[in-house]
Amino acid sequence: MEAEIIQTVLTEVMEDLQELKQQNAKLVAVVSDLNNKVDDFELKLSNIKVSAPVTDPEPMTRAVNEGVLRLASIIEKQPKSITRQHRILLFPEDGAREYYHLVFGRLLFWMMIFLIATYLFSLGKQFIDRNAVLRYKELESTPYRKAWNYLYNNSKKTVKLKMDSVWKNLLQ
Repeated sequence: MEAEIIQTVLTEVMEDLQELKQQNAKLVAVVSDLNNKVDDFELKLSNIKVSAPVTDPEPMTRAVNEGVLRLASIIEKQPKSITRQHRILLFPEDGAREYYHLVFGRLLFWMMIFLIATYLFSLGKQFIDRNAVLRYKELESTPYRKAWNYLYNNSKKTVKLKMDSVWKNLLQ
């Protein structure tokens, strides 16, 4: 019984080997066919000569330049409206906010400071001039006043009455 089992196993293995051999032969044929095709493809690729078309940008550049020149001439031929304006602007058309901020925020402030300083200078000058005149008059009149007071204090009643009448006439 063992011999029969071995024989059946061997026959099955032989059949499998034959199938594998046939499959192997088919694969070798397919691979050789593919190799032939690849060789043919490489041969065709090496025989193909690709040449880039010659591109000359000169005609295109010339056409673009001519178009630009035509557009420029068309634009130059169109009528232009020119309005001449002669005017004096006290306030600017653009940037008015900054201008007003400058004029009313700073310039007027400094102008007022300058006017106040000028006025105070004028008042100070007048005060100094008047004070000098008053001092001069006071220095000039001091000896007469002393003499008047001395005379008034050292005289009799009749002379005092005459001096009072003269003083009243002077004040009126």
